Amino acid sequence: MSYVLGLTEQALVSLLNIGLNIWLIRIGGGELFGVYAFWFNVALLAGSVQYGLTLCHLAPLPPGPGTAAGRVDAEHALLAAGLALVGLALLLVAIAVAIDGGGGTVGVPAAIALVPCYLAYQYARALAFSRGALLAATLATAGTVVLIVGALAFDALTGRPASAGRALLIAAFGYGISGALTTWILSAGLRLRWIHLRNYWPYAAISRWSLLGIVCFELMNRAPGFAVTGWLGAGALGRMSTTQLPSRPPIIAVAGLLPAMRNRLADLRSQHRWTEFTRLTMRAGLAAAAFNAAWALPVGLAWPLLSRLAFNGRFAEDVGLGLLWTLSQAFGSVAAVVGTAFGVCGAFRRIGFADLAGAVATVIGLLVLLPSFGILGGIGATIAGQACYLAVVAAQWRFLREGFMALPSSRN
Repeated sequence: MSYVLGLTEQALVSLLNIGLNIWLIRIGGGELFGVYAFWFNVALLAGSVQYGLTLCHLAPLPPGPGTAAGRVDAEHALLAAGLALVGLALLLVAIAVAIDGGGGTVGVPAAIALVPCYLAYQYARALAFSRGALLAATLATAGTVVLIVGALAFDALTGRPASAGRALLIAAFGYGISGALTTWILSAGLRLRWIHLRNYWPYAAISRWSLLGIVCFELMNRAPGFAVTGWLGAGALGRMSTTQLPSRPPIIAVAGLLPAMRNRLADLRSQHRWTEFTRLTMRAGLAAAAFNAAWALPVGLAWPLLSRLAFNGRFAEDVGLGLLWTLSQAFGSVAAVVGTAFGVCGAFRRIGFADLAGAVATVIGLLVLLPSFGILGGIGATIAGQACYLAVVAAQWRFLREGFMALPSSRN
């Protein structure tokens, strides 16, 4: 049942993101979607920093209520730090919007609500998973979907004009209400005090490697979007983001299967079965690559139909961008598989080095490719970073056995 709930929750997250993106493209075109995509990328980047600083420390806690002896101190510290991050995000986004003055992509006042509300939702979701409350996590995401879809339907029925600001405000409404309500219910009885923020510092001290890896990973994946926006404008980002959507299903499916693979890898590690651990990782990586390769053929053949049905006839000439994205998604799927194996072994320092190398390769790729090739160069820089990441983890694989054997064997 837990496995089904986890898959259901992941499916709801993916359907919400893809469905909202397609709806914005159909009603507003690349310019409107580009502004929304810019700020949602900012929210995702902020969420990754949030994970490195707080959410990653929820995962190792024993399941149970927040007042349990093994959780209460950690939950006090992490909830206080989480609220501080929400406040800091609100302040920084407000400053960015004020500096832009409403004259461009950045200056959308509704973004001041989106980013902190998204962080609140992500904290609630991670807290529910950590408690073992998968039903609560699924209901939180389902509630977000209902609120956002309901607000969009209300706008459609009342004839409100579409705008990037309105879309950001609706998303903030859904994420904020769901996140705040879920956290309030789960955190009942904790009696939080701001003095608990002092207890966060021990967690901050051990976050450096996870934060390095996450920040570099996000830089590798988000920098092309920001660079394309700055160099070519919001319309180009909308075109770049739109052509990525048809290639997303394989990597979403891989993400849904990773928790089961992670559990199997953990069992093999506890039994010191290194050969089988390596074989499973390699097979999963090859299967992920093959799935993406097989998906590329129907994407290419059906591109005109996809353009007409999903994008209202827009981007029909961009099949090349779509196929280039399938290559990027294949690299990303394999990287997710291998990164999971490193994580099972606790090799956060080594994966941090790989993320750093990938980020550097992405930035260099942008500097070299973007001025000459435009959007193609942005996608190419992403692929360069992913390829460099995989090269570094492959070079470090033989050193992974040291961490693999560090855990005492559970073999009888």
